[in-house]
Amino acid sequence: MVLSINNSLVPLTHIEIDNSEANPGQVIQQLKTLMVGQQLVTATKAEKTLQTLRNADQAGSFFGIGSHMHNMAITWFQNNVQTELFAMAFDDGADTAATGTYTVVGTATEDGEIIIYVGGRRIAVPVVNGDDATAMATAISVAVNADTSLPVVGSFVLGVATCTSRQTGLVANQIKIQHGNFEGEDELPAGVTSVTVVPMASGAGTYDIDEIFTAIGDEQFHLFLHSFNDATNIGKFDVALRARNAHDIKKDGYAVTCLSDSVSNIDSAVSVYNSEFNIVLADVNGASDSYQFASALCAQVALEGSKDPARPFQTLAMLGTIAPGKTSRTVIAEQQQLLEAGAATSVVDANGQTRIQRVVMTYKTNEFGAADGSYRDLNTLLTLSTYRSSFDNVLAEKYPRHKLADDGVRAALDPTQAIITPKLAKAEAIAHFIDMEELGLVEGSTQFKASIVVERNKDDVNRLDFLLKPDLINQFRIAGVEIKFLL
Repeated sequence: MVLSINNSLVPLTHIEIDNSEANPGQVIQQLKTLMVGQQLVTATKAEKTLQTLRNADQAGSFFGIGSHMHNMAITWFQNNVQTELFAMAFDDGADTAATGTYTVVGTATEDGEIIIYVGGRRIAVPVVNGDDATAMATAISVAVNADTSLPVVGSFVLGVATCTSRQTGLVANQIKIQHGNFEGEDELPAGVTSVTVVPMASGAGTYDIDEIFTAIGDEQFHLFLHSFNDATNIGKFDVALRARNAHDIKKDGYAVTCLSDSVSNIDSAVSVYNSEFNIVLADVNGASDSYQFASALCAQVALEGSKDPARPFQTLAMLGTIAPGKTSRTVIAEQQQLLEAGAATSVVDANGQTRIQRVVMTYKTNEFGAADGSYRDLNTLLTLSTYRSSFDNVLAEKYPRHKLADDGVRAALDPTQAIITPKLAKAEAIAHFIDMEELGLVEGSTQFKASIVVERNKDDVNRLDFLLKPDLINQFRIAGVEIKFLL
C-alpha cells in the first residue's frame, strides 16, 4: 500500500480510500433489454429514438395506445418490473393494414353471450333475445372498440364484424382473433347458428432493423425483444448481433421473437435458421398475439437471468398470455419436433397457465454442417457472457495502467510497482474462476488450473495471451428414472 503523503509535514492521521478492489468483477450482469416495434401516428416520440420505459401506460403515451409496442409493454410489466427496459420504434409506414372478420348467422331466441378473443383479450359480447345477425355483428364491433388498447378497431355490415389493425405491415397479421378458446366457450345462444372467423391477414410491409443498430451505436443491450419475425429481419438480427459479439466489441446480445402457426409450419420456418443469437418461440394455437408471447418469455428471461444466468428458465410462468384450449395444445412428440428444429417451447399447466418449457437458440450445426449442441441453450450463452464480462472487468479495474514483465523480474516483487507478469496474471485468472465457481456458474477448478495457459505474445511484447477452459455448470432438465417394483 502506498499513500500519496510521503513529503507531508502536517501532523494528524492521513487516510486514503482506494476502490481498486471494491468491484472484484464477478458481479452477475443485469440483462438490459431493448424492445423494438412499430408506433402509431398518435405517438409522441420521434421514431428510432431511445426511450426508457417504467410502465405500460408510458409506452401507450410514447408509441400510441393499442400499438404493438404498447401491447408488448403491457405483457412485459405483468412479468417483470425490476430490470431495465428500453424501447425504440419505427413510424407506421404507408403499408397495408390487416383485416379479419366474424360472420354471425341466425337470430337469437334467448339472452346470452358470444365469447371472442381479440389481441390476447377475452371479450364477452352480450346477446339479447331477438338479436339478428346484424345486431350481433354490431355488438361485436362495439365490444372491440370499447377497449382502446386492442390492436384493432371494429366495424360492421349486415352479419359481418370486421377487425382492422391499427397498424400496417406484416406484424399486423400476427394479431389473433378467435371465437372461444376453452371448453364451452364456443357454445352459442339458442337460435344463433354459427360464428365463423377469418383470421387477420393481408397486412403488408416491413422495416429494416439495421437502422436500429445504427441508432443505438455501442450502447449495450443483452436482449432484443421484437415483433419482426419475418425471415429477412431474423437474418439481420443474426448478422448484427454476431458482429457485436466480436472479441473487440464484446456487446453480447440475443434477439427474442415468436412465430404463431402450426407445428409443421413453425418447424419448416425455424429449421432454416442456425444462429446462437436468435430465439424464436413457437406458439401453437395460443389466444395471445405472438409478440405478447415473446414479451412474456423475454421479460422472465431478463428477470431471472439477471439473478442467475445458469439457472434454467423452465416452469417460469408467462403471465399475461392466454394458452391454447385443452384440445389444441402440443404433445411431447410435437414439442420434441419444435425443439429439434431450434424453436423455444412453452407448455400449459393444469390451471391453464402458459409456462416456459425450454429456451433454445436456433443454432443446430457448426460451420462444417455437423450437428452441434454447444450453443443450444440460452443459459450457456448467458453464462459465457457473464464469465467474459466479469473477467474483462477484473483486468480493466485491477490492471488499468500496469507494466508487463516476464516472470522473475525483481521489480514485480515490489508492491509499489504497477507490474503484471504471466504468473501473476495466471493467479488472477484462477482466482476469478474460483469466484465464478462460488457463484455457481462453473465447476471443476482442478481441471481449470491444469489447463490454463498464460504467456507473453511472441510477436507483441505488450500483450498477454490467456487460454482459459472453464467448465460451465449445467442445468437439470431431464430425469431418467427406472422403477423396479415388488409385490
